[in-house]
Amino acid sequence: MMVKDMMDENDQELLKNEISALKSLDHPNIIKIYECFEDNLNYYIVTELCNGGELFDQIIARKFTEYEAALTIKTILSCINVCHKNDIVHRDLKPENIMLDKDKGFDEIKLIDFGTSV
Repeated sequence: MMVKDMMDENDQELLKNEISALKSLDHPNIIKIYECFEDNLNYYIVTELCNGGELFDQIIARKFTEYEAALTIKTILSCINVCHKNDIVHRDLKPENIMLDKDKGFDEIKLIDFGTSV
């Protein structure tokens, strides 16, 4: 939920841009938006659950094997490829914008935060 009163017009436009970008992408490692709606006070966005935290936290907490690092980079590049084929540039790729699934680890990462994409 995002409170409209706490967002200026630019923030609201960025949010609408993010929703539009995510709706146009279909990739197993890009977060899916199931529903979005608004009322007079708030925006509501329903996405798939990412319960494993950020990749950044895992980088700090432990060492990666070469296999995990290679798998992660391969998956990220696959996401970027799909974005670029759909004329979308993420513009904010960083470990904080890559989420993990607690049960699947590095086999199921999700690219998130398309707020600055064009």
